[in-house]
Amino acid sequence: FFFFPGAGSTMAGEETVYCICRGPDNGTTMIQCDQCEEWFHIRCLKISAAKAEKMESYVCTSCKAARKAAPAAAAAAA
Repeated sequence: FFFFPGAGSTMAGEETVYCICRGPDNGTTMIQCDQCEEWFHIRCLKISAAKAEKMESYVCTSCKAARKAAPAAAAAAA
């Protein structure tokens, strides 16, 4: 759940990037989305280290939006 190096997205010839900021691992605390497995700097999410340590799971805003959209899309298709 907390950051382990080497888990971000890499563009050819570029360093590994993470988070909504698309920045590199800068040594600060990061958390992983339980659904898409993308890593996020807690600073960018405006989550304190103390709060992050107490969290049992985290789902990013993109995954939350996708989860909300899925039932609406299914209902529209029916």
